[in-house]
Amino acid sequence: MELYDEMKTQVDEQKEEQRLAIESGDTSRTNIFSKRWRGPLIAGTGLVLLQQVTGQPSILSYTQPIFNDAGLASYSSVLVGVFKFFATMFSVVFVDKYGRRKLLFIGCSLMLVALITLSINFLFTDDSDDSTDDDTDTKKTVGFQQITTLIAMFVYIGGYQVGFGPIAWLMISECFPLEIRGAAVAFAVQTNFLSNSVVQFTVPVLQDKIGNFAMFSIFSVLCAYSILFVKQYVPETKGLSLEEIEKFFEKKRQNEKGRSRNNSSDPTKALLSAVV
Repeated sequence: MELYDEMKTQVDEQKEEQRLAIESGDTSRTNIFSKRWRGPLIAGTGLVLLQQVTGQPSILSYTQPIFNDAGLASYSSVLVGVFKFFATMFSVVFVDKYGRRKLLFIGCSLMLVALITLSINFLFTDDSDDSTDDDTDTKKTVGFQQITTLIAMFVYIGGYQVGFGPIAWLMISECFPLEIRGAAVAFAVQTNFLSNSVVQFTVPVLQDKIGNFAMFSIFSVLCAYSILFVKQYVPETKGLSLEEIEKFFEKKRQNEKGRSRNNSSDPTKALLSAVV
């Protein structure tokens, strides 16, 4: 009951602040692109963008041919679905124990290992073999590379379902304050759909122009950047109230402003800051 009263008080205070801001003409509290909300906007939108550009829309398309070769085509959807369910349940059960950032680090690390493995496998795989229509090649056997590829795909799927899959949307609901939550969530959803469409349309082009090895290498680099992104921009929101999360971003913004002011007063620091 005390927790409910505390949350209700915070919500009422934020609604009152929003009302006063609108009446006074201060749009900084309602404009999602104002400097005031830059931190949560980068954290939330960045996560849903990285969800897609790390290869998630294209990975599952490679599981079907391998299941076909193994004679498990009729079970592929069920196996993948069950695996995704248990991986997601792991995240649901342990998100409050380990925290959001730790699960993101675990998930992105698993995805990175899987993508590097896939890149190496495709480096030694002749893509032209997959496109042959020779009738003598109808009976295929599952070799070491196919088994390794399949395992890597399941590792990738598991990492995604533990990290990016559920945690990105959870962070969006927690990072954005009430004043901009509706508009910010809508913007994040649009970013997610747009980036998903871009990846879906560009993957076949990349496969044709640069091959699977280069394409999955690009996904690996983006996944490695995701780990750095989480470390730099995504806060740990476990156990924090909406007000405390807002204060965290505000404090970070003030610190960055202070560092920028110090660098501008020192030409050497300014040059180093620009280079970095």
